[in-house]
Amino acid sequence: MALESAATRTIARPIPSAWRNDERFAGVETVEQLISAIRDCDGRSDRLLSALIDRGPGDPAASVVVLASLLRLRAGRCGGSSQRVDALAGELAVVLAEAWSGDLPRQAGRRLANVMSDRAWGRVRTAELKGSWMERLPLDAAPGDCASQDRSPEDIAVTHVAVAQFREAIERQRYLGNGSLPRAWDTAVALSAAEDRSATQRNQWHYARRVLRRHVSPDLELLDI
Repeated sequence: MALESAATRTIARPIPSAWRNDERFAGVETVEQLISAIRDCDGRSDRLLSALIDRGPGDPAASVVVLASLLRLRAGRCGGSSQRVDALAGELAVVLAEAWSGDLPRQAGRRLANVMSDRAWGRVRTAELKGSWMERLPLDAAPGDCASQDRSPEDIAVTHVAVAQFREAIERQRYLGNGSLPRAWDTAVALSAAEDRSATQRNQWHYARRVLRRHVSPDLELLDI
């Protein structure tokens, strides 16, 4: 997946010079050493992970290292399912955002890496137990197609779940600084019900569809962006 690839490309590199001013990174020379130390889940792991979180959303390199480190801690529970791994990565991104905002509960006696990875994994399992699977939906479907009276209540419910999950994924992209896809989604939603579109609106509609088709699968899953 893209996250692992990003980590692999930088794994042998020295840690960024800006990080070296933080004494919590003392003794860590490369990204590989940093990831390995975080996965040890000890006192040093807590210090390093806290230092990366403190870098905030403005430091993309810190985010990649955090997510790559934590993903491997629970990836073994995914049973080889790429969908589960993707779901876990998404939930880890949400947990990281919670840590940035100070909304991550800390539990006495537990290591930060375990708290964050278990929180993300728990949400993946909860979603599975609730049966929140996705239904294939055409990106060009009109609102009436998605709410047709010929569809069963179960189909309609699954559609709502699929769209809700996709919206959450879009919002994560917005938070991570990828604005083009969220803007395309907002434009498509705003113009989908418009009956008489102006020339400008038609151009906006066609452009939004091109962006969505390029970055979204037929299962309403984000492609590698």
